Amino acid sequence: EIYGNEAHRLIGETYKSIGTQYFKIKDYKSALEYFQQAFIVGIPHFSDTSFFTFPTQKQLSNNVNAIELVNFKSKALFSYYLENNEISYLKSALTGFNLADSLTTIYQDIYTRETTKLRFLDLFHDIYEGGIETAFTLYEVEGNDSYLENAFYLMENSKAKLLTESFRKAQIQQQVGLPDSLIQAENNINQQIAYYQKEQNVATTQEKLFMLDNEKRQLTAYIKANFPDYHKEKYKDVPFSISEVQDLLKSKQQVLFSYYLGKKTIYKAVLTKDNLSISKTEENIKPLIKNLYYHLQMGYMVGNKNKAFEDFV
Repeated sequence: EIYGNEAHRLIGETYKSIGTQYFKIKDYKSALEYFQQAFIVGIPHFSDTSFFTFPTQKQLSNNVNAIELVNFKSKALFSYYLENNEISYLKSALTGFNLADSLTTIYQDIYTRETTKLRFLDLFHDIYEGGIETAFTLYEVEGNDSYLENAFYLMENSKAKLLTESFRKAQIQQQVGLPDSLIQAENNINQQIAYYQKEQNVATTQEKLFMLDNEKRQLTAYIKANFPDYHKEKYKDVPFSISEVQDLLKSKQQVLFSYYLGKKTIYKAVLTKDNLSISKTEENIKPLIKNLYYHLQMGYMVGNKNKAFEDFV
């Protein structure tokens, strides 16, 4: 080893790049070896060589590039399962996708500029589509309802985070009285992190990102100590449980339909007061959805609700 046991992000990025090349040629075992090495040399105090082990959320919370590595490894685990039908790889893939889900909350505000937001959205959809597919596959294989609930959680959480991000950020800043200077400082750090993530000069980039990570940790610690309400609300990520939603449905005598549109597969969830079911289809219904959206904008639903129901259900 060139750097002994010292965590070195540049070497970790190199291992990740090699792993992605192996993934592209469908050599998933080699890809997993390099992805695991990327964790070992890039994450302090992590040395587990097992493919089935990920660093903890706490270990990854200060590494802005970690979410991509978690996603790559999870996809490789899932792909290896599809080729070899070894269930342990499938279960580990779900662990990884759930970890990536938890990291999206931490990293979401870093991608503030439009170009980097687009990059994050691609990664975001990759994570959730992979996680839903993995959880649903585990349910089909083992019939355990907990995997079905995991798939439903990921379906809903992917939409909830996108819908609430901007609204919650603006609302809580007003409510807790966070000074404009701190808001600006936080935004500036996030913008610089996003900028240096795209730079080609790797040596300079890694040094600058390390400094920015330290600045972000110090600022976050200061905000947490002096504006705890803002910090608590910003990083609050506690979804409703399925039983809570079912109680609400029961009281209103309603049924919840939910859809997730992936690149190849569409998932439909039906939640009643007593039951949850999820089905998937590869049927292309996106043109119908676009047509529905168009008519909603044009006010079609308001004019004749019964006719609209017949046309679109």
